[in-house]
Amino acid sequence: MENSLVCYVIRNLIVVLALATAAALAADEIHLQKDLFSEIRGIPEVERAMFKEVNRVREEQGLPPLTHDDGLTAAARQHSDEMTRLYYFAHDSPTPGLKNVLGRVYSAGLTDISVAENLASENSVPPSADAEEVGRKLTKLFLASEYHRENILDRRFTHSGIGCVASEEGTLFCTQVFSKRSIKFKKIKLKKETANVLKVTLTLKTDDLVGVWLDEVNTRIFEPENGSVAVDLWFRVAGGPHKVVFASRPADEFGTMKGFFMGKFDPAKPFDFSAGITDVDVTSENREHGESTIYVLETEGELLTNAEGLKIADGNVQNIIKLRGKKFKTKYPILAGSGLHEIYFVTGNETAHGLKVDADRPLAEAFRQTVPGD
Repeated sequence: MENSLVCYVIRNLIVVLALATAAALAADEIHLQKDLFSEIRGIPEVERAMFKEVNRVREEQGLPPLTHDDGLTAAARQHSDEMTRLYYFAHDSPTPGLKNVLGRVYSAGLTDISVAENLASENSVPPSADAEEVGRKLTKLFLASEYHRENILDRRFTHSGIGCVASEEGTLFCTQVFSKRSIKFKKIKLKKETANVLKVTLTLKTDDLVGVWLDEVNTRIFEPENGSVAVDLWFRVAGGPHKVVFASRPADEFGTMKGFFMGKFDPAKPFDFSAGITDVDVTSENREHGESTIYVLETEGELLTNAEGLKIADGNVQNIIKLRGKKFKTKYPILAGSGLHEIYFVTGNETAHGLKVDADRPLAEAFRQTVPGD
């Protein structure tokens, strides 16, 4: 036991995930990539023994069992395998894109952003060692560490995977990955559409920060300059009428924005916001017709929890996704060239899944992976 090593646990690490792109992609769409690590082999007998022992301990504490997940297992095996090959023992990987547990979970094809990781290494484990005994020994070692024990007994976690790989010298490396999962995705893809779009430019007289909601989707927050805010809005010509809401708050204050104008706009009719304006004036407008590219994020799946609903958040606004029972489908449009969008899927009051879409990049590169330290 003296040669055993246990690394400090990463807990509650929340980072917006994004998706790596596959080598062969259709020209007009890309899909969530699945399991880059399926070829990595672990020691399933030890992995099963550890998983069984962890759930036995959770049951003793009155906690629900963890559900085994192939993607988390693949991420765990990848890290254990890399540690044997590159001769290190740490949560942080030197490999770009796999810097931490979130990068590895993402690269296994998952969107979970509430995860944790336990690491252990046991020297001189003979090939003939009893798997059940090794599994119990490593689990007991975890439970002796306060931080590892907290992860094992954390009620929030619902899924787990364990990956054990032995080095040529006989050292056994085991990685245990935990995840809180509230959504099961059946499909996540990003596709490209070209549509007739009307661009409207407004200049609002105000010294406040201005947020604009178009059809209940936040475009962005605009900052005042010299007593005015310039706002660009894009409408599909055939998509009207549209609901537009402006909201504001003083630039030097924090808190909830307050709506000061609500109106409807139909691209097929003359442009007129004047009926709804109370606190600001429209000083100019500009109508531009033309071809614009729209990225459309399509998702389909079901809820795994009893949360009352599902929201998709982009920036500062959360929007309700319609559910049929616990199943959902949604299409989320993103104007190409509109910058980086941080998109979260929220169940109840907690964010559980996330993506980044960089609309300034070509479609094949728009799903973007961002991991601290890369």
